[in-house]
Amino acid sequence: MAVVEYEVRGRVAYITLNRPDKLNAIDVEMRDMLWQRLHEVNDNPEIWMAVITGNGRAFSVGHDLVAMSGRSDALYDPEISTEDLYVYQSEIFKPIISAINGFCLAQGGGIALASDIRIASDQAQFGWPQAKRGIGSVSGPCMLAQLCLLTSRWSFCSRGT
Repeated sequence: MAVVEYEVRGRVAYITLNRPDKLNAIDVEMRDMLWQRLHEVNDNPEIWMAVITGNGRAFSVGHDLVAMSGRSDALYDPEISTEDLYVYQSEIFKPIISAINGFCLAQGGGIALASDIRIASDQAQFGWPQAKRGIGSVSGPCMLAQLCLLTSRWSFCSRGT
């Protein structure tokens, strides 16, 4: 079973994070497959847009903390990082939609924020909980702040207050 399912129907690529037993936590294999699939979306002229979603009860809870525990893991490869994935994703000229179901946390939130359009179910829950573990986060909160500054819909960021 692929950790990232990929299907093209019509001119739309469907990218599904597929580790439902781990709430679609991003390990090295998933990150590398996301890179491949996003390159396919960008490079294939027959694909006009992409939809990213998660299988099961989560969009993605971010990095797989078990895979990260040794810190020698390839998630820290300086040549390819999850943050580079966000940058690449945000530079693709084709529209990318994140269909967010369930938990969308940490790096999962980064993937959603790097999309052009985010559609959340009423079950979606967002956050950067790594701060509770003493792990700092810059990319996601900075991306959210930038998105809030660029959008005229402040209610997206402030829940209408």
